[in-house]
Amino acid sequence: GNNQALLREIAAAYERVGAVQGGVAGSLQTPLPATSNLGDTKHARDSFLKALKIRETLAQGDLRNRDAQMDLLNCYTALAALEITSGDPQKGIDYDSKAARIIENELRSDPANEKLQTALAGVYMGMAKAYGVPGLNNLGDVPSAVSYSQKTQAIVEKLVKEHPDNHFYSYFLGSVHNTLSFLAQLRGDIDDEIAECLKAAEIDRRLVEAEPNNTVYRRELAIQLGNAGTAMLRRDDRAGALPNMKEAL
Repeated sequence: GNNQALLREIAAAYERVGAVQGGVAGSLQTPLPATSNLGDTKHARDSFLKALKIRETLAQGDLRNRDAQMDLLNCYTALAALEITSGDPQKGIDYDSKAARIIENELRSDPANEKLQTALAGVYMGMAKAYGVPGLNNLGDVPSAVSYSQKTQAIVEKLVKEHPDNHFYSYFLGSVHNTLSFLAQLRGDIDDEIAECLKAAEIDRRLVEAEPNNTVYRRELAIQLGNAGTAMLRRDDRAGALPNMKEAL
């Protein structure tokens, strides 16, 4: 049938089932805790692909309908997350590329939209991971991973500058520097690796000062200081490593 409201509900139902099966959500939705899914990525993919078929039909039938475009974006990013965590990184990049085109198009008419900027940063970060960030399925393409990490960095730095009291944006920027430190290590650029670790640590230090009881920020600060110290030891810089290691403890 062509009842659009009904079709949107059916697609949303498939996405909810997929989220429970595979534990992923779109970039404009609140991610599910990992414990709330069944780890059934095969059936999750099937559910999201059924949703995607409907979402693409609705979006293509009404290109000016922003809700339909946002629904399609969410479906693409959920599928991308599924592929990047447990499937084919190239497919993840393909889905994220389609999502990025939608967001970039929307931002042309609404450039100050925070939610869209944050979503685009998240999509670019997903692409960086799929291209070459260690720890996930990736293509081993470090230059592309660096490029998309830097695209993410540019957006998040702008958001941090405009919203200095928003701790989520600062935390996001710290995680981008953390990613860039891993990529520097893969390139064998130890100076850049240390610099990125220390940038992440400085952001995390400010977050800990703002929220001393936040265990996530405290843990991240310790990790970054430890990473910086470890990298300094690899360069035989014990004098530099020691204060970072001490602060990390």
